[in-house]
Amino acid sequence: QCDSPQDVGRDSGRVVKQSVIEVLLAQWMREPRAHTLAEIQQLTGASYPTVASATEEFLRSSVAAAVPRRKIDVRDVPTAVIQEIVEGRVKRRETHRFGRIYPGTYNPAPETLRKRLESLRRRSDAWNNVTVGGVPGAQHYYAQLDITSSPRLDLSVYGAADPVQLARSIDAGLQPANQAIADAEYALVIHIASEPFGFTSVDESSATRYASELECMADLCEMGYRRECWEMAEHLAQKARSRAGGGA
Repeated sequence: QCDSPQDVGRDSGRVVKQSVIEVLLAQWMREPRAHTLAEIQQLTGASYPTVASATEEFLRSSVAAAVPRRKIDVRDVPTAVIQEIVEGRVKRRETHRFGRIYPGTYNPAPETLRKRLESLRRRSDAWNNVTVGGVPGAQHYYAQLDITSSPRLDLSVYGAADPVQLARSIDAGLQPANQAIADAEYALVIHIASEPFGFTSVDESSATRYASELECMADLCEMGYRRECWEMAEHLAQKARSRAGGGA
């Protein structure tokens, strides 16, 4: 069974610290203001020593202002640091790949799978924690994304889930990648997100819920769209710097 976001801080080791660092970055991109260590601890569910250690490591590579009462006020995060965090997320996150692998079968188009997901979401609130990432998600945060079509549908799940059951509910013909030939193309990729659900975003016009900025950047990086990923990272960083008063 997959861990929920609240369970992220209950394990020990580097992975938990990296999860906290990712939340610090996500907080800066969304709301660049001073945060107390207690706020970060409550948000991540991690222990105070883990939060303190992660914060110290994050601040060594960022520009921050000293503020009282154990608060941190991040003013800038270099794009190279964002790249490192995104690449680390790609390597460590839990990912499940699916496709139609039998002779004579073809993968459904990503947009077809996405429409089926939205249909399932309208019928049951149980699908509310399943979010759209990949190219559509990246375009939600970065409209200038220079990718015309998506080769697959990336979904990120916030909370406990059975990826195989999710995939087959969307398309009964999809099979896990470990049953496929090595060079199979994947129609659907499901990731288990580690940050809190609050970092997702809803498009009010379509009611589509998108995965977090970090999840979408990790998807682009994983698909080989590295240049586009770093352009998106710089775009989001510039917006955060402007809100924080650290740049144009």
